[in-house]
Formats: sequence, C-alpha cells, structure tokens
Amino acid sequence: TAHYTQFTEIGWKFTAKGSGSGQLKTGGYYVTLADPNSKNFTIVIEKIPKDHGLCVRPALPPDDLTVTGELVKFQIQKGYLNGATKLSTWRSNFAKDEPMLFEKMEDTLISDDGEFEIFVDWGDVVTLSTIQ
Repeated sequence: TAHYTQFTEIGWKFTAKGSGSGQLKTGGYYVTLADPNSKNFTIVIEKIPKDHGLCVRPALPPDDLTVTGELVKFQIQKGYLNGATKLSTWRSNFAKDEPMLFEKMEDTLISDDGEFEIFVDWGDVVTLSTIQ
C-alpha cells in the first residue's frame, strides 16, 4: 500500500478509466489519483502476474492475458502539469526471486509536450508522482 499512501492525501480522487486509469497492453493496469485542490497527481502501475497477485486482488479468470514487461507511454495534458518536469519514481517487484521493495528510482523526466515513458516489468508496482 505504500505505493498509494506515500504519494496521496485524504480527499484525492481516482480518475476515470480512459482519463488517467486503464489496462495495459500486455497485462496489468494503471490508476491515477489526483488532488482536486491542486495540480498534484500520482500514477500507480501494476504488472502483477495472476499467480502472484492473490494478496492484492481476487483470483483472475483462467483466460486472463499473460502479464509481460512493456514500455508504457503516457501523455499528460499541459494544463495539468503545472510546471512539473519530472516525476518521483518508486518501484517494487514482488514476483522475482530477489524482491525489490519500495526502492527509489531515478526521476522520470517529462518532455515539453507532457510525454514520458517507463519500462514496467512483470511483477512490478511502480509509482510516479508530482509529490517529491
């Protein structure tokens, strides 16, 4: 839960599917929580395989997509960036032989047109946030 609770506050709202939240092409999903009183936001990306995710969600149907790593690309509307040029980035991986637990990564840079990308491996939970 640290991926959510360390970078949000009480009162932040989940964005709607298609407006900051959705499914990933090779399995997994992302959600965005936004502060309704400022331009701060946090994106959490999860690529937890179905056989490793029972602690965070119910069992998935047997025909569910196999989760694999992928380069995930985002574009944030300029009006929502409020001058942000980078996102604080944290990663955990619960599925590998040597787990990585809530490790600070290099900040993710946002281009002038609001685009950024990050590789998310299977088993990863990644948080990207304007909260530094």
